[in-house]
Amino acid sequence: MPAVIPRLIDSCHETDPKISETAHAALDAVTLTIDHTETQKLRKLLLSAILFADKHTHECLDALSEMTFVNALDAASLALMVPVLARGLRERSSSVVKQASMTASNIFALVRDPKELVRTRTDTTGLPIRPS
Repeated sequence: MPAVIPRLIDSCHETDPKISETAHAALDAVTLTIDHTETQKLRKLLLSAILFADKHTHECLDALSEMTFVNALDAASLALMVPVLARGLRERSSSVVKQASMTASNIFALVRDPKELVRTRTDTTGLPIRPS
């Protein structure tokens, strides 16, 4: 999942409408297979924040910070959440950056296996970082 979701996200922003529409449908279908209760509750909002970041990033950060997570997060869930957090960290508003930082800290604390997090690491530009 961590390898597929970022590629689908990139394809969603293609200028060719056929590629973009197909990628949207594939991303929706792939994210339905994520087996994490809390992620499924936020799935539509996470997808909106990824696909329409200017409109939904702040709303998604609010929902992520208010969600009570019961289960540890896996790589598939992180593959959906990390792009939203990275976008929040790049915002101009200091309040959004602060909220994204606090939310990221809380979410990353829910990762049981650090290898799950390493597989989904990004820098604040949203580009993947290869584990060393």
